[in-house]
Amino acid sequence: MKESLERIHEIVLSQVPRVLGLGDRDPSSETFGCFDRGYWHYKSIDFPNTRYQEACWLLALLYQGNFDGNIYYQNGQVKQWAEAAIEFWISRRHRDGSVDEAYPNERGFCATAFTCWAVTEAMLLLRRSDGERLEKTGKWLMRHNNPDVSNQMAAAACALLNLYHLTSNTPYLRASEEKLSRLLSSQESSGYFPEYGGADVGYLSLIVGCLAHYWKRTKDPVLLESLKRALGFLEERIDEKGHYDHHRMSRKTQFLYSYGVAFFGSPVFERICRGLEEGTLLNPVWLDDRYFMPLTTDYLETVLWALSERHAVGAAVESYESKE
Repeated sequence: MKESLERIHEIVLSQVPRVLGLGDRDPSSETFGCFDRGYWHYKSIDFPNTRYQEACWLLALLYQGNFDGNIYYQNGQVKQWAEAAIEFWISRRHRDGSVDEAYPNERGFCATAFTCWAVTEAMLLLRRSDGERLEKTGKWLMRHNNPDVSNQMAAAACALLNLYHLTSNTPYLRASEEKLSRLLSSQESSGYFPEYGGADVGYLSLIVGCLAHYWKRTKDPVLLESLKRALGFLEERIDEKGHYDHHRMSRKTQFLYSYGVAFFGSPVFERICRGLEEGTLLNPVWLDDRYFMPLTTDYLETVLWALSERHAVGAAVESYESKE
């Protein structure tokens, strides 16, 4: 396991300066905490893409994670930047709590779900007690769905579950359970969750990682059975070096997220590591500014899981490995 993680560890640390370079880290700036450099620095666009604010989660993980080479551990500036990223996201929401990604007044389900998930993860890590400030975003997510895109539904379920843990507001818990139930009911018999009507291995790996968070906080046995089927689908289609036929995927993705498959002890994790070691597998270093950050966060979670969480999830791994 240690050898397998070395390349992932190396990639994570190589990308942190890139993340920091995207952020406005000047406390005196009006855009302090914005991580869309095209907006705050180059002024090439007139609105910020809020997906860049997911940097708050990565920074919170770096602040809390004690591992070799992490010079950001318990660094007060890193915490300040994570907090600033959260605050900028809060300030850029619409009155209804939704946010924009691709164009002004978009009010996108994808951006609102994923950024709220990231922000709430960061707030939990930083032990913040002001989750009620996200109330209008929680209510917006409760009212909206995008069942054609399963990864977005998974992110929304996680965001709402986190809001419940931040606020103890039970309607958030019920809403997260409803979204999860709707997602699980859409799962095909072969194990995948549909992305625009078809299977997509890349997004399925993201969903597995997302729902691993949900399972950690709920220990839902129905969810675990569903994840077993999803893992089986991945294992049948990903080769020994982490590759798959992306041309046949509904969304033509070529990436793989590692946290979920590592968390549940799937052999897919070792396959990803082989591909990374040989330099043939798409990874955050190869991705543009918009897409490298969530994959880097996933890699960092994988490193931290291996260091501190592995024994805590032994029951899940044992359950998964004993599947018929």
